[in-house]
Amino acid sequence: MEQWRRGVERKEGLASRATEAYHGRHGGPISRDPRNRAVDEKSGDATGIGDIVLRAKYHLYKGPVTDIAGALLLKLPTGDADNFLGTGTTPLRPFLIVSHTFLDVFTPHLNLGYEMDCDRGHQDALHYILGFETGIEKFSVVVDVLGKYKPNGNGLATIHSLVLSEASGIRVSSLSCS
Repeated sequence: MEQWRRGVERKEGLASRATEAYHGRHGGPISRDPRNRAVDEKSGDATGIGDIVLRAKYHLYKGPVTDIAGALLLKLPTGDADNFLGTGTTPLRPFLIVSHTFLDVFTPHLNLGYEMDCDRGHQDALHYILGFETGIEKFSVVVDVLGKYKPNGNGLATIHSLVLSEASGIRVSSLSCS
């Protein structure tokens, strides 16, 4: 699950790089795809280390109906942004996690946070995840709806933008902790 979320963040970085490509950052010719979206014509291969993501979480409250935790995510721009190995920005995202396990098999959860881009303030966004995990100790199914609301749009216009996506997966654990 953790690796998948990192992958999503990396895809967000590629999307922001594509936005910069719209402005011709890479010097390549700009063309349009069939949906009239900007396409950067530069292509190639790159191998290397991407952005480093640091996370911290603290359990704030454990109750009979809900558990609450606070978390902080910091992404360090260590990847080469010009080769699409990183975003080139330093986002900081504090967020709140609300969840609880019922009957030892069902765990609904809500994550709500605000991402501040330390390099480009117009890229700040409200992030949220709503979903559940169900299963037994060694096998479970996870379903999430991920959302991002950017008050300043995509940085190209002053309109608001809302992005929703769905994620599902299966978690298998062969290790048991005593």
